Amino acid sequence: MEALQAVKSGNVERARRYVGLALKIINRSNTKMPKYLKRGTCKKCLTPLIPGLTARYRVRGVRKYVIISKTCLACGWVSRLWCRKTGK
Repeated sequence: MEALQAVKSGNVERARRYVGLALKIINRSNTKMPKYLKRGTCKKCLTPLIPGLTARYRVRGVRKYVIISKTCLACGWVSRLWCRKTGK
């Protein structure tokens, strides 16, 4: 939560530090990483991904699947999340 507020106020380095500390605590305690931390941070530069500020989200439809691509605006890292379409 504090990392998101730090990014919104312009302190990207502080936000990266918060995310790094959270990941270090998770690794030391040998627990499962929560989805909001797994999907909401850049795996290359540890910046919290906020649409419009630090990330660009694009949605593409391919036959049975929808591909959500996230691009980090700080380092250019791209992540793709495949989701199955539901219903007709």
